[in-house]
Amino acid sequence: MELVEQRADANWLRVGYAASERRVCGLMGMAVSSYRYQTKRSDESLRSQLVELAREKPRFGYRRLHVLLARGGERVNHKRVHRVYREAGLSLRRKKRKHCVREGKPLLARTSANQEWALDFVHDAVECGRTIRVLSVVDACTRECLALEVDTSFASRRVTRILEQIVAERGTPGAIRCDDGPEFTSRNFLAWCVEWRIELLHIQPGKPTQNGRVESFHGRLREECLNVSWFQNLFDAKRKIAAWRTEYNEERPHSSLGYLTPNEYARRMTRSSCGNDGEEAALENASAFASGVSHYWNGPPLLDQTDYLGWQEEVHHGYFYTWHRPEQDDVHAIGFNAGGEIVLRRKFSRTQLLHFTSNRQRMLIGMEACGGAHFLGRALRTQGHDARLMPAQFVKAFRKSNKNDYLDAEAIAEAVQRPTMRFVPIKTDDQLDLQALHRVRDRWVARRTAVMNQMRGFLLERGITVRKGPSHLTKQLQGILEDADVLLSGRLRLLILELKHEWDELDKRIEEANAELQRIAKQDDACRRLMEIPGFGPLVSAALVAAIGNGSTFRKGRDLAAWAGPGSSATLNRREDQAAGH
Repeated sequence: MELVEQRADANWLRVGYAASERRVCGLMGMAVSSYRYQTKRSDESLRSQLVELAREKPRFGYRRLHVLLARGGERVNHKRVHRVYREAGLSLRRKKRKHCVREGKPLLARTSANQEWALDFVHDAVECGRTIRVLSVVDACTRECLALEVDTSFASRRVTRILEQIVAERGTPGAIRCDDGPEFTSRNFLAWCVEWRIELLHIQPGKPTQNGRVESFHGRLREECLNVSWFQNLFDAKRKIAAWRTEYNEERPHSSLGYLTPNEYARRMTRSSCGNDGEEAALENASAFASGVSHYWNGPPLLDQTDYLGWQEEVHHGYFYTWHRPEQDDVHAIGFNAGGEIVLRRKFSRTQLLHFTSNRQRMLIGMEACGGAHFLGRALRTQGHDARLMPAQFVKAFRKSNKNDYLDAEAIAEAVQRPTMRFVPIKTDDQLDLQALHRVRDRWVARRTAVMNQMRGFLLERGITVRKGPSHLTKQLQGILEDADVLLSGRLRLLILELKHEWDELDKRIEEANAELQRIAKQDDACRRLMEIPGFGPLVSAALVAAIGNGSTFRKGRDLAAWAGPGSSATLNRREDQAAGH
């Protein structure tokens, strides 16, 4: 006990028991001189220095103020500085971090499917030591495992996409129970729950028992799958965990369900809730509660199962193919079967690819809309496949982790089966020919403009100013070249004449392109209908038909206006003026 505390206790004994100093000091084991000691040291100078420094540096604590005192030549102990600092009332008020206080929601007994879903993550590692995460989605009533998504990382948007896939098969849940992880507390996840009108039940931090159903499921998952399996890589982990999920839903007896499997319990609940015609109704609704298909790829079916490709003898369900960046010489292909498992990972050349798909049944094929994609799309549709092109910026949101060709192909596979995805229409040969003519003409127009600007620049360096526009340059150029008083060297006169010949040649080519476009516009029905709109001439009509075809991609005129951009009308009028020679 320090001397200050002993003196305080001694004072309390003297006052409380009316004892003498010697009696109290004897009981406390303290010298009487120590009890009577009065310090002769004054802290006023130190206090004034600290107050002055604190006014200059109001956010400095006592340690920084002690450093400033030492720099000023004051030799004082930091403990004394701390004592005077507190006595002067200079202590800083620290702002406590505000935490979101969550009230615990008890586990309620659920009586039907889709009343509540439980979500959580479990971690493991593959052979190389890389950590993997498994997203579990469990129905609180039927104990069905609705999804076991395996990956190295999960963003909030990825979680909502997985839930949307389950909602497309089973319907919307009444509530979702989860912890306060960043994936479940982000603005995107909260907005998604509000949009779908789903009650979000967050458990309290540090209390996993409030989400006991998914924690119990994770115990079975770890004991029966994760702890007894050796994952060579991420794809091996996906395959083995998907197989265990199928076994869990269809074969494993569940003690809390009366030793029925989750699928059997779900079917029994469906029959019991359908009245007297329970057998027939159960057969009609059984598909809504089936959980045998892996949710690694489980969106709304785009093709019937009989329309998928069957390849060799080892696969019985069929394939879903996609590849990335067909503008390259090599095409990276990823093949999925109906269960969402990767069954093909291969690199083709263009010739090998078309030979590979030539003797296959109908497939859904997704590609990025880039150079060469329209040719492959037409060739694959000729073979009977359903080929679809997507803009690269729409595929980017579905890519996982780092970027490579195979991961991009997987992202295309996930994006192409989205019901709200915007696809790029595959252009016909006539559209491509018309678009090529427009682009060549645009290059000639840009080249002609560059020639005129170069001529004006040469003349400006000799003190001759010509207004912008081809008509002004044409009127003044002949007089400038014939006037001997103009200070132009013979070499520059020859160069300007060469540029004028190049200009005339480009004018001739542009006129021929305009005539060809006018001929095409008069023969095409879509162009003739467009030319009935005020402001639409042959050039603009042909360009619009070459870009959008019959316009079936756009649902309404506002979508077309948004695609064309805010300056589209001014651009169209300028092109018509250029075509008219203004």
